[in-house]
This record gives sequence, C-alpha cells and structure tokens, in this order.
Amino acid sequence: LVGSEMCIRDRNKDLLKKMEEKSVYAETFLDRRITGKRKQTYIHSSLYEELAGILPVIAPGFSVPMFVNNVLADHLEKYRDVMNEMYRKEVEKRLQEWKK
Repeated sequence: LVGSEMCIRDRNKDLLKKMEEKSVYAETFLDRRITGKRKQTYIHSSLYEELAGILPVIAPGFSVPMFVNNVLADHLEKYRDVMNEMYRKEVEKRLQEWKK
C-alpha cells in the first residue's frame, strides 16, 4: 500500500474501534435497566452533578441511579473472582484467629 492508502486504512480502523467502544459503552452503561427492589445509597454531590449534566445529553431519560446501578453491576461482574478470593482469605483468617 502507498503511504496515503495506509493512512486512510489506519484512520478507518481507528474510527471503527471508537464506534465499537461507544457501542459497548452504551450497551453496558446506558441501555441496561435493572428493575426490582431498590435501596438508597449516597454518592458525592460533585459526581451526582456531573452525571446529572451529562446523562440527559448522552442518554435522555436515563437517571443517575440507573447509571450507577449499571456501573456497579459491571464492576461486580468484572471483579467477582477477585472479590470472592479476598473474601475467602479474610474469612479463613478470621476462622484461624477464632480457633486460637
């Protein structure tokens, strides 16, 4: 390929990658609506205000709590094994201390 053709091909690859990232982001954080029983929690007001300013533009009708639910659900899914291992080690440690 000639230099300009390579440059166009690379730009197209970058554009496709960005479009895919946006699609995955939207699917993960802006499209899922977790329903069911809810519990109240608190986030820092600056985070709430930032999200409250962004979400109406990028996801009209999507609330801050819905977004936070999706972020937390994704985090738990990605780090479940790590969290379970940390939990298991701590329980094991406490049992050993209790047996003393």
